[in-house]
Amino acid sequence: MPKLTMLTLNARGMKSKGFMDKALREFQKWKTERMINIATFQEHNLDPKDEEDLIRKAKLKNITLIIGFADKAPDGVHRGGVLIMCDETTITHKSTKVKSAGIVKIDVTWGGKEIEFAGIYAPAKSLERVNFFQTIRNQINQNTIIGGDWNCVPDVTLDIQSPNPLAYSNIGARLLTDIMTQHTLIDERREQLGNEAEYTRSGNTSRDHLNNNISS
Repeated sequence: MPKLTMLTLNARGMKSKGFMDKALREFQKWKTERMINIATFQEHNLDPKDEEDLIRKAKLKNITLIIGFADKAPDGVHRGGVLIMCDETTITHKSTKVKSAGIVKIDVTWGGKEIEFAGIYAPAKSLERVNFFQTIRNQINQNTIIGGDWNCVPDVTLDIQSPNPLAYSNIGARLLTDIMTQHTLIDERREQLGNEAEYTRSGNTSRDHLNNNISS
């Protein structure tokens, strides 16, 4: 039986002209070249007024697009948000259970199986992140396969590279671990890496591993 492959990526903005058209074309390439069936993007910054047109464009490429939009910031940008793309030739979208700025959760069928996916973008601000984790505690379960940017890491000694990893503000990580334990979920990539490091974001003085796939 073919494998089902999921990609998770922080886009750091998809609002600029032509960006979503390019992203849809890239997803089509990933389907063919890397056998990716489903992708979740965080921090897309898209505007709700464009939702209908974006869904239409995706549909023309046999892609189901579900978008959770962030609220409008004072500068007029809907900064944040999370979306999911599904390859309609291999996955059938059955229903959308949750759609918000921080989480999109859907039910799909693939190869005769029913599967629950979620894309998550946790807030960068620590207090908002803790409140968000408390909210999603009852929105996910042991059957949810999640791709997300959590804005915290499982282990600062492994997942942060900086002059002083222990000084990294990792607020919310313990709560997230408790929620994962409650639902018997694991961080697939961290389990694969063992004691090795892999970084998903780089800055001037540090690198970190914020994007993870989580499943039971």
